Amino acid sequence: MHLIKEGFVHESRLCAMGSSAGSLLVGAVVNMLPNLFSAAVLKVPFLDICNTMLDPTLPLTILDYEEFGDPNIPVEFDAIRSYSPYDNLSPGKCYPSILVTASFNDTRGRSLGSCQVGFESERCHVPILFQVCCAQN
Repeated sequence: MHLIKEGFVHESRLCAMGSSAGSLLVGAVVNMLPNLFSAAVLKVPFLDICNTMLDPTLPLTILDYEEFGDPNIPVEFDAIRSYSPYDNLSPGKCYPSILVTASFNDTRGRSLGSCQVGFESERCHVPILFQVCCAQN
């Protein structure tokens, strides 16, 4: 909003991009202020934070408790869920167009998570496009 207010960008041309956990921030803002961006690019996104953080067998999950909170503590779970992009999609909102990129070979992120968010986004009528890379890194 600052960039628009100060005249750095026209309100119809502001876009956002986030990679991995940065996509968590962009996804949360898209849910909270769906009219702010004209488009968003989410590269290998971390969007389903509740389900991911509840699975201690996934790489980095327990290490992420320090950064995002421990979902096994009810007050922290509630805080995490309040900004979780996947858990806060709403039918009827007018979302910006979104490009999601993912890779089947990403050892840190789950491409299934990106697809899961895509299916939920479609249910909520979010204009979304996927690019999934299958090549070796």
